[in-house]
Amino acid sequence: MSAVLEKIKEHGNWHVIIRPETFIQERIDLLSLCEELVEKHQVRHRGWYFPHTDASRLQRGLDYIELETDCPPHPEAWRFYQSGQFVFWSALGEDHLEHYPFQGTGREVQPGEWLRVLSSLFRLSEVYEFAARLAQQGVLGDQLCLRVELNGTKGRVMEFSTPDRSMGMNCTCIEESLPRERVFRTSEFIPKARELALQHFIWLSERFQCKALEHVFRRDQERFFEGRY
Repeated sequence: MSAVLEKIKEHGNWHVIIRPETFIQERIDLLSLCEELVEKHQVRHRGWYFPHTDASRLQRGLDYIELETDCPPHPEAWRFYQSGQFVFWSALGEDHLEHYPFQGTGREVQPGEWLRVLSSLFRLSEVYEFAARLAQQGVLGDQLCLRVELNGTKGRVMEFSTPDRSMGMNCTCIEESLPRERVFRTSEFIPKARELALQHFIWLSERFQCKALEHVFRRDQERFFEGRY
């Protein structure tokens, strides 16, 4: 395990796997095409794109490309295989608040205490959007499998970063991790990706004992994709 991945797993993290349901080892002919796919279809609605790319650090393996970056507060590692499988790890920025010029909460927050509401919605929206873009290119075949796991959640409280909004009282998770895996027909997934991301966020919120109103967070998601969040 690399030092970056060790750092990511030290506290809370996101672990994402996007893959075709049917395995074909060289579904993508060339490693250079893998690079082009990631660069062209990354999701660019925040200052830190999903997934992060840096040509100077990109590595090529036997049948994959990979990138690790330890740029605070975004330790991140991903690998994209010629089979079409994309594997992603990222630390939770909430556990690296010492790197933020503005903490937002106005109080000391220790690693493992806090999960930002909108950051979670935006992360899921990025994951599903990126999967849909790969699917549109035929990279994921007729069916795709999407697994998203949020780790380090036990005892963590889901909160907004500003005092003007609230998720309610005692929005605390009792589980160590929150994995969710589903298989979709690609043709059905592509037009519904953003709605599916929203539903995944609602699912996540419920496991933090929160009641998230769909119409409210649908507006938040729309503003995110419009660059107005």
